Amino acid sequence: PLPGVIYYKMTTWLQFVSSELGVWFLRMLSVPVFLDGNIIDLVVTKLHVAEACSGLRYLFPILSFSYIFAVLYKGPMWHKAVLLISAAPITVLMNSVRIAIAGLIVQYYGLDWLEGFTHFFEGWVIFIACILLLFLLARIMLWFHPVKMGLAEALDLETEGLMAQAARLRLTRASAAMITTAGLMVAASLAWQAIPERGATAIDRDPFAVFPRDLGDWRQLGVPHILDKDVAETLAADDYRSVTLQNNTAEATVELFMAWYADQSQGGVHSPEICLPGGGWEIAWLERSDLTDEMGWDRPFMVNRAIIQKGETRMMVFYWFEQKGRKIAWDMAAKYWLLVDGVKTGRTDGALVRLTTPILPTETDAAAEVRLMGVLRATMDPLPRFIPGA
Repeated sequence: PLPGVIYYKMTTWLQFVSSELGVWFLRMLSVPVFLDGNIIDLVVTKLHVAEACSGLRYLFPILSFSYIFAVLYKGPMWHKAVLLISAAPITVLMNSVRIAIAGLIVQYYGLDWLEGFTHFFEGWVIFIACILLLFLLARIMLWFHPVKMGLAEALDLETEGLMAQAARLRLTRASAAMITTAGLMVAASLAWQAIPERGATAIDRDPFAVFPRDLGDWRQLGVPHILDKDVAETLAADDYRSVTLQNNTAEATVELFMAWYADQSQGGVHSPEICLPGGGWEIAWLERSDLTDEMGWDRPFMVNRAIIQKGETRMMVFYWFEQKGRKIAWDMAAKYWLLVDGVKTGRTDGALVRLTTPILPTETDAAAEVRLMGVLRATMDPLPRFIPGA
């Protein structure tokens, strides 16, 4: 499987593209529909284009099939390249058609028809349709082939003499280098299996439940927010805290969200860059910023600064990844240090910290940034108790 970070980025991108195209097909069919992130609002009900509906599960087998198809195809190299590369757009297109069909079924027959066997059968029909489109593309490519032939002739399916070629394997003699390499690999595999499994290092920390309600001039407004069940399951954090902070002199509130993971070896932090668009927010601006000098730190303090918007609503967001005392902006760098820390110290814990505030119509972006910086500075003092560093 792909690394988790790459998998989630690809899944999220495919979700967005499939949702947009699926809604476009529905509108072409005069179905009233509204798209909010990955939520398709059909008036009568709402459909969530989940990770399983992104099309990534189609892409891998269809890409494998297109590779075999390209290898067997007897034609110019550019024909083979087109057949191989076409797997991705065909998958995205047909997955969008599947989403549109699901919307039509719900619109005219109800949500019950979309569950169980119908949903399973629909998936297989779309998969077979993808394969047929590959054959159709190959047939079209034959029109540009220098030699006129049918599709069956264009595929190298000749098996005559195959057994004679296979018999030559008996004459193969392994070299000393190959035998030595194989022996070393077997020995290394046995040694790796013999090493006692080392679990994640237990971390002494305070739970977020006792996180201070007052942070400098900022105080907690009401009780901590509880995430929806689906959101909490997707987050999969061992501990989290989501609160609204208020300051009597500030024009707007600030949302503080922290998620802590005791062991990221089986899963970990999801970047807001991936999650926010799923909720219908558009990232209008995003950059990595170095706050080391501004915060007066002797270690790098990197954060992501972003402006997100939904309709007329605009928000400013600061977020960063905590990895053994490091403030990291780039999610791939966080994964790198997770690997290093896991090998060197056995620690695979980590966290995400996010600050969000609305940008009021009557204020500048700089004013919203000042609010976030005030909360950020106030958070640094108690934070190590809950997200331990080195």
